[in-house]
Amino acid sequence: MPASSRLLDGHELTSPYKSLHDSYVSDRRDSKCPVSALLAAGCLLFLGILLAVAVIETLKNEDRIHEALNPPQTPPCCNQSGPIEQSSIVLVESFPLGVDYGRKVSAGVDLFEAWKDLLSSASEQIDVASFYWCLTGEDISVNSSSDTPGREILEEFKALPSRNVSVRVVTSIPTLAPNSTDLKALKEHGVQIRRVNFGRLTKGILHSKFWIVDGKHVYIGSANMDWRALTQVKELGVVIYNSSALAADLQKIFQSYWVTGRSNASIPDPWPSDYDTDINEERPLLLNLSGVESRAYITVIHTNSSDHRLPCARKLMLFSKKLIQS
Repeated sequence: MPASSRLLDGHELTSPYKSLHDSYVSDRRDSKCPVSALLAAGCLLFLGILLAVAVIETLKNEDRIHEALNPPQTPPCCNQSGPIEQSSIVLVESFPLGVDYGRKVSAGVDLFEAWKDLLSSASEQIDVASFYWCLTGEDISVNSSSDTPGREILEEFKALPSRNVSVRVVTSIPTLAPNSTDLKALKEHGVQIRRVNFGRLTKGILHSKFWIVDGKHVYIGSANMDWRALTQVKELGVVIYNSSALAADLQKIFQSYWVTGRSNASIPDPWPSDYDTDINEERPLLLNLSGVESRAYITVIHTNSSDHRLPCARKLMLFSKKLIQS
């Protein structure tokens, strides 16, 4: 008998695809596979029941599930735990005399009127930071009636100490008005003045322009203490009323100028913790500005390079949704 015939007689050749036919019945009647399969299925069913029970028990407590999916976040704003201040914000601006911008072009309060309002409302203290002071024409040898608003502002500043209002002024060295008659007159009337020599300290200038009134009202803008800012130059700024938290944060910046305005002062390294702030880009101040829920923080640049301002400008463009005008 050929070898191939003996192989076929002794060992039936099976195909792995034979089990796919409906008529297939296994030749091994005593196979234990069905028993094993039943045991495996039973185990899986038992595990499935346990899993279902666990899921059902978990779903019974929706609050715990919600907390697991939404863990409590750190409050995004520094005053989140306290009441939101009810503050107001006013856009202030000035226009050069004799320039016609057309009807209804002004959207803000006149800068001169805003300054007068802050001066008249002061009852305790005013701190002012400005690049220089030149509220009268004499400092630049100009005789012009257009300096009248500046003169009026200067007179009101001179009168503040007689009303028991403390006034502190910081200005810059170098400056555009090294022989300012304003500062001499203010000092004679009891105003405290310090000149910050940023030329020596940082090879830059003090270019900030802001007021802090009674620890709750703030002016921040482009205008120096210059009569031309009121009548000859286009200026823009804001006054924020009744925001003690924002004023306190700005006060730290003023105080940093004040201490570096002492004779032979140096830049602290590191700065004392008194100058630390919790108000910043990541944790802005929550406040209600004229009925609108708002977030705010103050930033300042101690450098002679304007390149460091670009990140702030980029963020403003990223956050804006409709329009930026410059």
